[in-house]
Amino acid sequence: MAHLASVLSDTLNADPNTRLRAETALSELFNDPATCVGLATLCTAQSEPIHIRQITGVALSKYISERWSPFFSTFKGNAPSFETKVEARTIIFHGLSDPNRKIRVTSAFTISKIAQCDWPDQYETLLDDLIALLSTGAAHAIQGALQVFNEFAREDLTEDQLLPVLRQLLPILLGILGTPTHDPFTRARAVGVFRQCLTSLLMVKDKVPSAVTEASDVVLPQWLDAFRIILEADASADVLNTSDWSALAPRIQIFKTLNELHSALPRLLTPYLPTFLNLALVHLNTLLPVFHQHYVAEGGSPPPATSPDDPDQQISLPIFASSIFDLLSQASRGKRVPAWFSDNDYATVGACVTAVAGWTQMTEDDEEEWSSNANAFIAEEDDEASPANLRIAAFDLLQNLLDIAAVPTTNSLQNATSIIVDQSGKAQASGDASWWKPMEAILGALGAEASSLVEVVEDEVAAGRPPPLHIEALLTDVVPPILSIQDYPFLQGRAFVFASKFASHLPPALAGQYLHAAVEVLENPSATVPVKVSAVKAIRNFCRHMSVDSGDIVSYAPRILGDLVPFLGSTTEDTLSLIVETVTATVQINKGSWLTAEGSSALARAIIVDAWQKNSEDPILLSALTDLLSAIAASQGPGLFAALVSEAFPPLMQVMTQHAADEESWLVSSALDLIVGVLEGAQKGGLGDGFVAALAPTLFDCLAKTKDRDVIVKGTECLTLIVRKGCDQLIAWTDATGQNGLQVTLAFIARLLSPQEQEASGLVIGDLIIHLIRNGGDAILPVLPDMLKAMVIRLSSSNTATFIQSLVVPFAYVIYSQRDTVLGLLKSMHDVPNHTPEEAFRMFVETWVDNAEMFVGFWATRVSTLALCQLFLSTDEALRSMHVKGDQIIDPATRDVVMTRSKTRVTPIQYESIPFHVRALKIILHELQNSVEADRPKAEDAESDDGDEAWADDEVFSSMKQEEFQFLSEFAEEGDGDLADVVDEDLRSDPISQVDLREHLLTFLRQCAAANPPEFAAIASRLTPDEAEVIHKVVAQ
Repeated sequence: MAHLASVLSDTLNADPNTRLRAETALSELFNDPATCVGLATLCTAQSEPIHIRQITGVALSKYISERWSPFFSTFKGNAPSFETKVEARTIIFHGLSDPNRKIRVTSAFTISKIAQCDWPDQYETLLDDLIALLSTGAAHAIQGALQVFNEFAREDLTEDQLLPVLRQLLPILLGILGTPTHDPFTRARAVGVFRQCLTSLLMVKDKVPSAVTEASDVVLPQWLDAFRIILEADASADVLNTSDWSALAPRIQIFKTLNELHSALPRLLTPYLPTFLNLALVHLNTLLPVFHQHYVAEGGSPPPATSPDDPDQQISLPIFASSIFDLLSQASRGKRVPAWFSDNDYATVGACVTAVAGWTQMTEDDEEEWSSNANAFIAEEDDEASPANLRIAAFDLLQNLLDIAAVPTTNSLQNATSIIVDQSGKAQASGDASWWKPMEAILGALGAEASSLVEVVEDEVAAGRPPPLHIEALLTDVVPPILSIQDYPFLQGRAFVFASKFASHLPPALAGQYLHAAVEVLENPSATVPVKVSAVKAIRNFCRHMSVDSGDIVSYAPRILGDLVPFLGSTTEDTLSLIVETVTATVQINKGSWLTAEGSSALARAIIVDAWQKNSEDPILLSALTDLLSAIAASQGPGLFAALVSEAFPPLMQVMTQHAADEESWLVSSALDLIVGVLEGAQKGGLGDGFVAALAPTLFDCLAKTKDRDVIVKGTECLTLIVRKGCDQLIAWTDATGQNGLQVTLAFIARLLSPQEQEASGLVIGDLIIHLIRNGGDAILPVLPDMLKAMVIRLSSSNTATFIQSLVVPFAYVIYSQRDTVLGLLKSMHDVPNHTPEEAFRMFVETWVDNAEMFVGFWATRVSTLALCQLFLSTDEALRSMHVKGDQIIDPATRDVVMTRSKTRVTPIQYESIPFHVRALKIILHELQNSVEADRPKAEDAESDDGDEAWADDEVFSSMKQEEFQFLSEFAEEGDGDLADVVDEDLRSDPISQVDLREHLLTFLRQCAAANPPEFAAIASRLTPDEAEVIHKVVAQ
């Protein structure tokens, strides 16, 4: 062992030659299977120096990965024998009780890693050994065992093993939690392991319902009762020792566990919820003075958030309060909001609002970081994804309260504001250095919910009742004096942002004063970072929401632009994105009519040279810059577009030329993004003379050279916009070989339709083809047959539904207006590989109807359905006699069997063969039902389940906000959409988009039934009973 220790010590030697020799020697030692015993012995030997034991633990982990078992992908051979493994495991297991925490953690990690491959077959005693270790009562042993169990419950227990383990483990964990003699971190970790076990149980609840029932009936009530007892103890006693708040650790873990319980099992927690909500408020009220003393007040100094005894657990009041606010937020959303919130005439709502105002005050650490780091300040303000953000958690509760009790919550905010304004004035007069923090917090809370509060006030006033919040009084009496208090920059900045959030309620004269003050701050070289950032935010909001007539905002636009443009080259990350957003809002004032050609040119130069070229790898910034370029391009001033293009395009085209075929082709994709932004903002027919002639050579040369899929997709989008907004220029342009723009475009399309090209590269090809057909006029007619033929050829080898849609929808568009001509063309194609003309026609129709119900997008699904209606009406004999794939044939032998790939090979899935007209009618009916469903409230189903099953799947949705459920509903129904979802304004104004699809389909079905009742009845007889019932109702109306 001495030799092994010497080798390991030398791996830490500063001399590289010595270190290299030691690493080579260690690799040779790994070839000896007995080395694992030596490593285990050395790691757990308390007589050895700690640095040797730690490096030994690292080497042991490496040994297990490379030598322990072929189970590990990094295995290199020479695995130890079973007996050697047993000896090594036994020694390592003793390390779980080591007095040194680092060795316990290392041993726990090693045991967990070994268990991945050895347990349970080769390590049958592991669970019994761990449970025995927990039962010893020894603090170190318990901590080591809990560390293993935490990993174990997360990854290694199957549903069959879970219940027996939990029956043994959970009572012991509950005993540890309830034993005050154990240190707080050990008790907290017991709660954490319980929470992990609960999570594992939830994952297998469908497979082991008995375990779930036992847990809900027996286990959980015991734990919830233990939680209640611990939380009922006075929390202030846990923070008496100002240097150590570790006593809070169990409480923090309890609230995290309650959060998870409420998220997964809200019905089960319902009987206990009022008690825990009361305790949550008690904790917030009890600990708020401590929070103010140690975090908010000047000179406050809280204990360290992490302890050397257990650095994995953070102990801080902001983290603790965030967990409490999360529980209150979860309880206040969903369809079963407890009556607790309305108790005592909504007194609890008032208490919650008071807690929000108190706990969202800025801490000293916030001040220190944000004063010098603008990016951190903006990220903290705007990044709602931060799980440990106390202010965001509190504001989330406030938003929920406004949803469930709008007027009481607004009244409570008014009361809290009045009290804080009064108390802050008194505190300022008394010399309290932190007087401004409650004021900043309440203004932040009001601003965060500005839109909701304005709606509540307007509704109450419209109903003849007094406003529950005096917004005008705040804007005229409270906020203006704050704007000049430069010694308190965060309050001054908050006042600017607050006023801008309520811009619609500002009198025109006062709005102009606020905007003027914000611009003055922006131009003040001595203004601090928080004030300048807040002023920029305020200007952005004013530009977005103020009327053109309010405070003569148009006259400020050139001045604002002049102030902000220099920042494009001197800021980064979140600050730069904020600057770009504000410049965009400024450009959009009065549709940019105030912008000059010189200003457009200077702004374009700053965007490309100062912002994009220095930050080209930032995707968020790229999106913001694209929006800004679109706004400039859409501006209505004379000469603006030409100035923008002449300044922005040369450097972008240079990038396209230099990097189209090299490893930095991602730069080309980024450059094309910006060009697409310009084209999206341009007016139809407004590209200006020579636009295509200047851009097309570089664009087509780039597309010819590149193999980068993103470049191809972005280039296709760029070309599509050129076709939409300047197709005449494209047709008139000729390249160096004499081909006109239309021919070059068709050659590019032919390349994307080649079977050698990846389908992902051609996903947007359908849009390009559709707009060529729509805008090409007579020039497209001679080449249309060849283009359609190339699409059919590519369709014969297509696999993905998205690519198939991009090929079928252009056909559907043409069929809708020229059905018989296109059908004749389809039936005469002789060049489709391995297909006769008849087979090619059938392949096209079959592919269409097989994928039609998977098409997405408002316009695409409409044109497909309308074209299918045209085919349904056709008397073409080939269509009338054609059979296509229908519904799946359910084999009774495999009805309840999950069909894997191997099973499918043995027993292939079979489908009915049905006439084309039957399949088309099924698709039309499906689309009719979608159009009917679109008229219903999207989230009504979220409220329809009144079942009492505590572990039902819909529990996941019960705590979701209405807008969250709405988002998921819209996402799931993406294929249906509505006219507002159509980004392409050409398609939005297309006659197909204006069709009342529901009424059209109803009329179509009735006319078909009336025109030939026997034939229609024969087709309808092949429908399912549900489909037949729909047809009957439609025809009978």
